Amino acid sequence: MIYLSELSENERFLSALKDKPMTSQEKYDEMFKFKSLSSFGVPVVDYNLTEAVY
Repeated sequence: MIYLSELSENERFLSALKDKPMTSQEKYDEMFKFKSLSSFGVPVVDYNLTEAVY
């Protein structure tokens, strides 16, 4: 099962991208790639990190 969470643009994330934030379209495209795996029988679930309690 693949859990998908919206990208959070924090300091660590931005430094990994060399200070080039992703556009909304790029974020959508990345999410779509993973969601399309469900057509191959791979379970893909949306996961909201802000609602998770550890």
